[in-house]
Amino acid sequence: MNHVVPACAIHLATAAGSLVFSGDTTRSEAFVSALNAIADLRHLIIDTSFENALVDIAQASKHHWPDSLAAELQGLSVGPEVWITHLKPGNESAIMNELRAAAPDWEWRRCCRGR
Repeated sequence: MNHVVPACAIHLATAAGSLVFSGDTTRSEAFVSALNAIADLRHLIIDTSFENALVDIAQASKHHWPDSLAAELQGLSVGPEVWITHLKPGNESAIMNELRAAAPDWEWRRCCRGR
């Protein structure tokens, strides 16, 4: 993954399909290529930590913000359900609303405890 400290993604493959959980990250062509190589990718859990207004902090810390994740997903040839994680406390609703506005064709899901 593309982060200020080492981070990774995990690919879990089952007979029912695959799930990828990304560590902290921002844009990565290598990650998009790896995702596109998983024909049965059903779920993608990915970091979107900051609102668009906090793009400078997001870029410095190498985390996604809604516009960057929407741009990254345009490179996918697969169509997984996208689950958002690592939202900064207090900003969750704003981040999810900005994701819906940035890429309205995607169904955005927020990872929550117990889900």
